[in-house]
Amino acid sequence: MPIGHGQKRWSYYYACHETRCLFWLHTYDATNMISGVYGVRSPAHIKHRLEALYWRHWNVVIWLRGFNDSNSPTLPVNIDKMQKMIEIVKNAKEAHSSLEYHAAVVVRFLSLFANWRFMDFHGQPHARLSSDQIVYRGLGPRHERSLGFTLLSLLLFLAPDNYLQDMEILWTDGYVILTDWENFMNDLLQEWKDILVPSTVMLSVTVSFLAIPGIILSNLNGSNVTIPSQVIIFTSPAQIASTLSIVTSVGSIVIDLLLVRYTSTKPKPSSASSSTYQYQRSRRIFGNESMAIVFSLPWALLMWSMVLFFIGLLLSCFTHSNASTRISVAAMLGIVACLTVWSILTAWRSNDDWEVLFYKCRFVLKRAGDRILASMKRFAHSISRPRLPRAYPTPYGLAGIGSIPPVTEDQDRSA
Repeated sequence: MPIGHGQKRWSYYYACHETRCLFWLHTYDATNMISGVYGVRSPAHIKHRLEALYWRHWNVVIWLRGFNDSNSPTLPVNIDKMQKMIEIVKNAKEAHSSLEYHAAVVVRFLSLFANWRFMDFHGQPHARLSSDQIVYRGLGPRHERSLGFTLLSLLLFLAPDNYLQDMEILWTDGYVILTDWENFMNDLLQEWKDILVPSTVMLSVTVSFLAIPGIILSNLNGSNVTIPSQVIIFTSPAQIASTLSIVTSVGSIVIDLLLVRYTSTKPKPSSASSSTYQYQRSRRIFGNESMAIVFSLPWALLMWSMVLFFIGLLLSCFTHSNASTRISVAAMLGIVACLTVWSILTAWRSNDDWEVLFYKCRFVLKRAGDRILASMKRFAHSISRPRLPRAYPTPYGLAGIGSIPPVTEDQDRSA
Protein backbone atom coordinates (compact mmCIF):
# COMPACT_ATOMS: atom_id res chain seq x y z
CA MET A 1 0.00 0.00 0.00
CA PRO A 2 1.50 3.44 -0.90
CA ILE A 3 2.12 5.68 2.13
CA GLY A 4 3.58 8.72 0.34
CA HIS A 5 6.97 9.98 -0.83
CA GLY A 6 7.32 7.00 -3.18
CA GLN A 7 7.28 4.49 -0.30
CA LYS A 8 5.07 1.45 0.12
CA ARG A 9 4.04 -0.64 3.11
CA TRP A 10 3.81 -4.39 2.68
CA SER A 11 1.41 -6.50 4.72
CA TYR A 12 -0.25 -9.92 4.69
CA TYR A 13 -3.73 -11.01 3.78
CA TYR A 14 -5.76 -14.23 3.75
CA ALA A 15 -8.00 -15.45 0.95
CA CYS A 16 -11.23 -17.26 1.76
CA HIS A 17 -12.36 -19.53 -1.08
CA GLU A 18 -15.85 -20.06 0.31
CA THR A 19 -16.82 -16.39 0.55
CA ARG A 20 -14.43 -15.28 -2.26
CA CYS A 21 -13.00 -12.37 -0.36
CA LEU A 22 -9.89 -11.30 1.55
CA PHE A 23 -9.63 -11.00 5.32
CA TRP A 24 -7.07 -10.17 8.03
CA LEU A 25 -6.53 -11.41 11.57
CA HIS A 26 -5.64 -7.96 12.88
CA THR A 27 -7.13 -4.54 12.39
CA TYR A 28 -6.22 -3.31 8.94
CA ASP A 29 -6.77 0.12 7.39
CA ALA A 30 -8.41 -0.61 4.03
CA THR A 31 -9.15 3.00 3.14
CA ASN A 32 -6.81 2.85 0.16
CA MET A 33 -8.81 -0.02 -1.35
CA ILE A 34 -12.02 2.01 -1.61
CA SER A 35 -10.51 5.47 -2.12
CA GLY A 36 -11.34 5.46 -5.83
CA VAL A 37 -15.12 5.58 -5.22
CA TYR A 38 -16.89 8.16 -3.06
CA GLY A 39 -19.84 7.43 -0.79
CA VAL A 40 -18.94 3.83 0.14
CA ARG A 41 -20.77 3.05 3.38
CA SER A 42 -22.43 -0.37 3.15
CA PRO A 43 -20.47 -3.57 3.98
CA ALA A 44 -22.31 -5.29 1.11
CA HIS A 45 -20.86 -2.65 -1.20
CA ILE A 46 -17.34 -3.25 0.13
CA LYS A 47 -17.85 -7.00 -0.41
CA HIS A 48 -17.70 -6.50 -4.19
CA ARG A 49 -14.32 -4.81 -3.84
CA LEU A 50 -12.99 -7.65 -1.69
CA GLU A 51 -14.20 -10.18 -4.25
CA ALA A 52 -12.44 -8.26 -7.02
CA LEU A 53 -9.21 -8.36 -4.98
CA TYR A 54 -9.74 -12.07 -4.41
CA TRP A 55 -9.79 -12.77 -8.14
CA ARG A 56 -6.80 -10.49 -8.59
CA HIS A 57 -5.03 -12.66 -6.05
CA TRP A 58 -5.66 -15.65 -8.31
CA ASN A 59 -4.34 -13.69 -11.25
CA VAL A 60 -1.09 -13.02 -9.38
CA VAL A 61 -0.75 -16.68 -8.38
CA ILE A 62 -1.27 -17.90 -11.95
CA TRP A 63 1.20 -15.28 -13.25
CA LEU A 64 3.84 -16.42 -10.76
CA ARG A 65 3.40 -19.99 -11.98
CA GLY A 66 4.48 -18.95 -15.46
CA PHE A 67 1.36 -17.76 -17.25
CA ASN A 68 2.04 -14.55 -19.18
CA ASP A 69 -0.86 -12.12 -19.56
CA SER A 70 1.27 -9.18 -20.60
CA ASN A 71 -0.04 -6.59 -23.02
CA SER A 72 3.15 -7.07 -25.06
CA PRO A 73 3.68 -10.86 -25.33
CA THR A 74 6.96 -12.31 -26.50
CA LEU A 75 5.49 -14.56 -29.21
CA PRO A 76 6.80 -13.51 -32.64
CA VAL A 77 3.48 -14.42 -34.31
CA ASN A 78 0.11 -12.71 -34.08
CA ILE A 79 -3.21 -14.22 -33.07
CA ASP A 80 -4.27 -15.04 -36.63
CA LYS A 81 -1.10 -17.02 -37.35
CA MET A 82 -1.38 -18.78 -34.01
CA GLN A 83 -4.95 -19.85 -34.79
CA LYS A 84 -3.81 -21.21 -38.17
CA MET A 85 -1.07 -23.18 -36.44
CA ILE A 86 -3.63 -24.67 -34.03
CA GLU A 87 -5.89 -25.66 -36.93
CA ILE A 88 -2.98 -27.31 -38.71
CA VAL A 89 -2.15 -29.34 -35.59
CA LYS A 90 -5.80 -30.39 -35.20
CA ASN A 91 -5.96 -31.48 -38.83
CA ALA A 92 -2.73 -33.41 -38.40
CA LYS A 93 -4.26 -35.43 -35.57
CA GLU A 94 -7.30 -36.30 -37.67
CA ALA A 95 -5.42 -36.92 -40.93
CA HIS A 96 -5.11 -40.49 -42.20
CA SER A 97 -3.02 -39.67 -45.28
CA SER A 98 0.13 -37.61 -45.90
CA LEU A 99 1.36 -38.40 -42.41
CA GLU A 100 4.93 -37.47 -43.29
CA TYR A 101 3.84 -33.99 -44.42
CA HIS A 102 1.81 -33.32 -41.26
CA ALA A 103 4.58 -34.72 -39.09
CA ALA A 104 7.13 -32.38 -40.72
CA VAL A 105 4.87 -29.38 -40.10
CA VAL A 106 4.24 -30.28 -36.47
CA VAL A 107 7.95 -30.89 -35.89
CA ARG A 108 8.68 -27.47 -37.35
CA PHE A 109 6.21 -25.88 -34.93
CA LEU A 110 7.80 -27.69 -31.99
CA SER A 111 11.21 -26.46 -33.07
CA LEU A 112 9.96 -22.88 -33.29
CA PHE A 113 8.35 -22.99 -29.85
CA ALA A 114 11.45 -24.53 -28.28
CA ASN A 115 13.63 -21.85 -29.85
CA TRP A 116 11.29 -19.09 -28.60
CA ARG A 117 11.47 -20.49 -25.08
CA PHE A 118 15.25 -20.52 -25.35
CA MET A 119 15.40 -16.92 -26.54
CA ASP A 120 13.14 -15.72 -23.72
CA PHE A 121 14.89 -17.70 -20.92
CA HIS A 122 11.80 -19.78 -20.24
CA GLY A 123 11.75 -21.25 -16.73
CA GLN A 124 14.67 -19.10 -15.53
CA PRO A 125 14.48 -16.56 -12.68
CA HIS A 126 15.19 -13.74 -15.14
CA ALA A 127 12.78 -14.90 -17.86
CA ARG A 128 11.50 -12.32 -20.33
CA LEU A 129 7.76 -11.97 -19.69
CA SER A 130 7.09 -9.10 -22.09
CA SER A 131 8.60 -7.96 -25.36
CA ASP A 132 10.01 -4.75 -23.86
CA GLN A 133 11.59 -6.37 -20.80
CA ILE A 134 15.38 -6.21 -20.34
CA VAL A 135 16.98 -9.46 -19.18
CA TYR A 136 20.64 -8.43 -19.44
CA ARG A 137 21.94 -6.38 -16.55
CA GLY A 138 23.30 -2.97 -17.48
CA LEU A 139 21.58 -2.84 -20.88
CA GLY A 140 18.72 -0.38 -20.94
CA PRO A 141 16.46 0.54 -23.85
CA ARG A 142 17.70 4.13 -23.84
CA HIS A 143 21.21 5.01 -24.99
CA GLU A 144 23.07 8.29 -24.88
CA ARG A 145 22.16 10.57 -27.74
CA SER A 146 24.85 12.25 -29.80
CA LEU A 147 25.12 16.01 -29.91
CA GLY A 148 24.20 16.21 -33.59
CA PHE A 149 21.12 14.04 -33.12
CA THR A 150 19.96 16.09 -30.14
CA LEU A 151 20.30 19.33 -32.09
CA LEU A 152 18.46 17.89 -35.11
CA SER A 153 15.76 16.48 -32.82
CA LEU A 154 15.12 19.93 -31.37
CA LEU A 155 15.10 21.38 -34.89
CA LEU A 156 12.61 18.73 -36.08
CA PHE A 157 10.15 19.24 -33.18
CA LEU A 158 11.48 16.25 -31.14
CA ALA A 159 10.03 13.78 -33.64
CA PRO A 160 13.30 11.83 -34.17
CA ASP A 161 13.70 11.22 -30.46
CA ASN A 162 10.19 9.74 -30.23
CA TYR A 163 10.89 7.37 -33.13
CA LEU A 164 14.23 6.41 -31.61
CA GLN A 165 12.57 5.56 -28.29
CA ASP A 166 10.10 3.28 -30.08
CA MET A 167 12.89 1.54 -32.00
CA GLU A 168 14.93 1.03 -28.82
CA ILE A 169 11.92 -0.60 -27.16
CA LEU A 170 11.44 -2.84 -30.20
CA TRP A 171 15.10 -3.84 -30.29
CA THR A 172 15.27 -5.18 -26.74
CA ASP A 173 18.51 -6.99 -25.87
CA GLY A 174 19.44 -7.04 -29.57
CA TYR A 175 16.39 -9.16 -30.41
CA VAL A 176 13.44 -7.99 -32.53
CA ILE A 177 10.01 -9.61 -32.19
CA LEU A 178 8.52 -9.88 -35.65
CA THR A 179 4.94 -8.97 -34.76
CA ASP A 180 6.00 -5.80 -32.95
CA TRP A 181 8.25 -4.79 -35.84
CA GLU A 182 5.46 -5.38 -38.37
CA ASN A 183 3.00 -3.34 -36.31
CA PHE A 184 5.56 -0.54 -36.02
CA MET A 185 6.22 -0.45 -39.77
CA ASN A 186 2.49 -0.64 -40.59
CA ASP A 187 1.81 2.31 -38.30
CA LEU A 188 4.65 4.22 -39.95
CA LEU A 189 3.31 3.42 -43.43
CA GLN A 190 -0.17 4.60 -42.50
CA GLU A 191 1.24 7.76 -40.94
CA TRP A 192 3.25 8.57 -44.08
CA LYS A 193 0.17 8.04 -46.25
CA ASP A 194 -1.84 10.37 -44.02
CA ILE A 195 0.85 13.07 -44.22
CA LEU A 196 0.89 13.04 -48.02
CA VAL A 197 -2.48 14.78 -48.41
CA PRO A 198 -1.78 17.71 -46.02
CA SER A 199 1.62 18.24 -47.66
CA THR A 200 0.00 18.47 -51.10
CA VAL A 201 -2.67 20.85 -49.83
CA MET A 202 -0.02 23.00 -48.15
CA LEU A 203 1.93 23.19 -51.39
CA SER A 204 -1.16 24.33 -53.33
CA VAL A 205 -2.06 26.94 -50.72
CA THR A 206 1.45 28.41 -50.68
CA VAL A 207 1.65 28.63 -54.48
CA SER A 208 -1.76 30.35 -54.53
CA PHE A 209 -0.55 32.76 -51.84
CA LEU A 210 2.36 33.84 -54.05
CA ALA A 211 -0.15 34.81 -56.78
CA ILE A 212 -1.70 37.49 -54.56
CA PRO A 213 -0.78 41.00 -55.80
CA GLY A 214 1.79 42.59 -53.53
CA ILE A 215 3.58 39.39 -52.49
CA ILE A 216 5.92 39.46 -55.49
CA LEU A 217 6.93 43.03 -56.30
CA SER A 218 8.08 44.03 -59.79
CA ASN A 219 8.18 46.99 -62.19
CA LEU A 220 5.43 45.66 -64.45
CA ASN A 221 2.77 48.05 -63.17
CA GLY A 222 3.05 51.60 -64.47
CA SER A 223 6.25 51.15 -66.44
CA ASN A 224 7.14 50.95 -70.09
CA VAL A 225 8.41 47.37 -70.24
CA THR A 226 8.74 46.07 -73.77
CA ILE A 227 11.02 43.03 -73.43
CA PRO A 228 11.30 40.39 -70.68
CA SER A 229 14.86 41.39 -69.84
CA GLN A 230 13.58 44.76 -68.57
CA VAL A 231 11.44 43.14 -65.86
CA ILE A 232 12.89 43.59 -62.38
CA ILE A 233 11.67 41.40 -59.48
CA PHE A 234 11.96 42.87 -56.00
CA THR A 235 12.19 40.29 -53.23
CA SER A 236 10.06 40.69 -50.11
CA PRO A 237 10.19 38.92 -46.73
CA ALA A 238 6.78 37.34 -47.37
CA GLN A 239 7.99 36.01 -50.73
CA ILE A 240 11.11 34.50 -49.16
CA ALA A 241 9.14 32.79 -46.38
CA SER A 242 6.56 31.46 -48.87
CA THR A 243 9.29 30.14 -51.16
CA LEU A 244 10.91 28.33 -48.25
CA SER A 245 7.50 26.89 -47.38
CA ILE A 246 7.19 25.52 -50.93
CA VAL A 247 10.65 23.95 -50.69
CA THR A 248 9.83 22.20 -47.40
CA SER A 249 6.46 21.00 -48.76
CA VAL A 250 8.09 19.51 -51.84
CA GLY A 251 10.75 17.89 -49.65
CA SER A 252 8.08 16.38 -47.42
CA ILE A 253 6.19 14.98 -50.43
CA VAL A 254 9.28 13.55 -52.12
CA ILE A 255 10.64 11.88 -48.97
CA ASP A 256 7.15 10.62 -48.09
CA LEU A 257 6.72 9.00 -51.51
CA LEU A 258 10.16 7.40 -51.35
CA LEU A 259 9.52 5.94 -47.89
CA VAL A 260 6.07 4.65 -48.85
CA ARG A 261 7.44 3.10 -52.04
CA TYR A 262 10.36 1.46 -50.26
CA THR A 263 8.24 0.11 -47.40
CA SER A 264 5.41 -1.14 -49.63
CA THR A 265 7.60 -2.96 -52.16
CA LYS A 266 10.01 -4.50 -49.65
CA PRO A 267 9.19 -8.16 -48.82
CA LYS A 268 8.10 -8.96 -45.30
CA PRO A 269 11.16 -9.71 -43.18
CA SER A 270 11.64 -12.49 -40.70
CA SER A 271 12.58 -12.04 -37.06
CA ALA A 272 16.20 -12.93 -37.79
CA SER A 273 16.47 -10.54 -40.74
CA SER A 274 14.91 -7.73 -38.70
CA SER A 275 17.41 -8.29 -35.89
CA THR A 276 20.28 -8.41 -38.40
CA TYR A 277 19.08 -5.20 -40.04
CA GLN A 278 18.84 -3.40 -36.70
CA TYR A 279 22.27 -4.68 -35.70
CA GLN A 280 23.84 -3.48 -38.93
CA ARG A 281 22.27 -0.07 -38.53
CA SER A 282 23.48 0.20 -34.93
CA ARG A 283 27.05 -0.61 -35.98
CA ARG A 284 27.22 2.39 -38.30
CA ILE A 285 28.48 5.82 -37.33
CA PHE A 286 25.13 7.28 -36.29
CA GLY A 287 23.44 3.94 -35.51
CA ASN A 288 19.66 3.98 -35.30
CA GLU A 289 19.67 7.76 -34.97
CA SER A 290 19.85 8.19 -38.76
CA MET A 291 16.78 5.94 -39.19
CA ALA A 292 14.83 7.94 -36.62
CA ILE A 293 15.70 11.19 -38.41
CA VAL A 294 14.63 9.83 -41.80
CA PHE A 295 11.36 8.47 -40.39
CA SER A 296 10.50 11.89 -38.93
CA LEU A 297 11.36 14.00 -41.99
CA PRO A 298 7.91 13.93 -43.73
CA TRP A 299 6.09 15.16 -40.63
CA ALA A 300 8.81 17.60 -39.54
CA LEU A 301 9.10 19.18 -43.00
CA LEU A 302 5.32 19.54 -43.15
CA MET A 303 5.40 21.35 -39.82
CA TRP A 304 8.15 23.66 -41.06
CA SER A 305 6.11 24.33 -44.20
CA MET A 306 3.17 25.43 -42.06
CA VAL A 307 5.37 27.57 -39.84
CA LEU A 308 7.04 29.31 -42.80
CA PHE A 309 3.71 29.89 -44.52
CA PHE A 310 2.34 31.39 -41.32
CA ILE A 311 5.38 33.66 -41.05
CA GLY A 312 4.97 34.78 -44.66
CA LEU A 313 1.28 35.49 -44.08
CA LEU A 314 2.03 37.58 -41.00
CA LEU A 315 4.78 39.49 -42.81
CA SER A 316 2.36 40.27 -45.62
CA CYS A 317 -0.33 41.41 -43.21
CA PHE A 318 1.97 43.64 -41.14
CA THR A 319 3.75 45.11 -44.19
CA HIS A 320 0.98 45.93 -46.68
CA SER A 321 -1.92 46.92 -44.42
CA ASN A 322 -3.29 49.74 -42.32
CA ALA A 323 -3.35 50.12 -38.55
CA SER A 324 -6.78 48.53 -37.99
CA THR A 325 -5.77 45.42 -39.91
CA ARG A 326 -2.55 45.09 -37.93
CA ILE A 327 -4.33 45.45 -34.61
CA SER A 328 -6.95 42.84 -35.54
CA VAL A 329 -4.35 40.37 -36.78
CA ALA A 330 -2.17 40.92 -33.70
CA ALA A 331 -5.10 40.31 -31.34
CA MET A 332 -6.14 37.12 -33.13
CA LEU A 333 -2.50 36.00 -33.26
CA GLY A 334 -2.23 36.34 -29.48
CA ILE A 335 -5.42 34.32 -28.94
CA VAL A 336 -4.31 31.55 -31.31
CA ALA A 337 -0.85 31.45 -29.72
CA CYS A 338 -2.34 31.07 -26.23
CA LEU A 339 -4.69 28.32 -27.40
CA THR A 340 -1.82 26.52 -29.14
CA VAL A 341 0.38 26.61 -26.05
CA TRP A 342 -2.56 25.46 -23.92
CA SER A 343 -3.20 22.53 -26.28
CA ILE A 344 0.47 21.51 -26.15
CA LEU A 345 0.51 21.63 -22.36
CA THR A 346 -2.74 19.64 -22.15
CA ALA A 347 -1.82 17.03 -24.74
CA TRP A 348 1.68 16.47 -23.35
CA ARG A 349 1.90 12.99 -21.92
CA SER A 350 3.29 13.67 -18.42
CA ASN A 351 5.41 16.00 -16.37
CA ASP A 352 8.36 13.63 -16.81
CA ASP A 353 8.45 14.51 -20.50
CA TRP A 354 8.93 18.16 -19.63
CA GLU A 355 11.81 17.19 -17.36
CA VAL A 356 13.32 15.12 -20.18
CA LEU A 357 12.92 18.04 -22.60
CA PHE A 358 14.53 20.43 -20.12
CA TYR A 359 17.38 17.98 -19.57
CA LYS A 360 17.89 17.65 -23.33
CA CYS A 361 18.06 21.40 -23.85
CA ARG A 362 20.45 21.83 -20.93
CA PHE A 363 22.58 18.91 -22.12
CA VAL A 364 22.78 20.28 -25.67
CA LEU A 365 23.69 23.78 -24.52
CA LYS A 366 26.30 22.44 -22.09
CA ARG A 367 28.00 20.23 -24.69
CA ALA A 368 27.93 22.99 -27.29
CA GLY A 369 29.40 25.44 -24.78
CA ASP A 370 32.13 23.01 -23.76
CA ARG A 371 33.11 22.41 -27.38
CA ILE A 372 33.14 26.11 -28.20
CA LEU A 373 35.23 26.82 -25.10
CA ALA A 374 37.69 24.04 -25.99
CA SER A 375 38.00 25.39 -29.55
CA MET A 376 38.66 28.90 -28.23
CA LYS A 377 41.34 27.58 -25.86
CA ARG A 378 43.07 25.71 -28.67
CA PHE A 379 42.93 28.80 -30.89
CA ALA A 380 44.32 31.04 -28.12
CA HIS A 381 47.07 28.52 -27.38
CA SER A 382 48.05 28.34 -31.06
CA ILE A 383 48.31 32.15 -31.21
CA SER A 384 50.26 32.59 -27.96
CA ARG A 385 52.70 29.76 -28.71
CA PRO A 386 55.89 31.05 -30.40
CA ARG A 387 56.38 29.78 -33.88
CA LEU A 388 59.76 28.20 -34.53
CA PRO A 389 61.34 28.41 -37.98
CA ARG A 390 60.61 25.32 -39.97
CA ALA A 391 63.69 23.12 -40.43
CA TYR A 392 63.78 21.24 -43.68
CA PRO A 393 65.68 17.91 -43.63
CA THR A 394 69.02 17.81 -45.39
CA PRO A 395 70.41 14.83 -47.31
CA TYR A 396 72.80 14.20 -44.42
CA GLY A 397 69.92 14.18 -41.97
CA LEU A 398 68.11 11.58 -44.03
CA ALA A 399 71.05 9.20 -44.06
CA GLY A 400 70.30 5.95 -42.29
CA ILE A 401 66.48 6.36 -42.37
CA GLY A 402 65.87 3.85 -45.14
CA SER A 403 66.43 0.14 -44.91
CA ILE A 404 69.38 0.42 -47.32
CA PRO A 405 72.00 3.04 -46.39
CA PRO A 406 72.83 5.57 -49.09
CA VAL A 407 76.03 5.13 -51.08
CA THR A 408 78.64 7.84 -50.55
CA GLU A 409 80.82 9.31 -53.30
CA ASP A 410 84.00 7.42 -52.10
CA GLN A 411 82.11 4.12 -52.18
CA ASP A 412 80.81 4.93 -55.67
CA ARG A 413 84.34 5.67 -56.98
CA SER A 414 85.79 2.51 -55.47
CA ALA A 415 83.04 0.49 -57.05
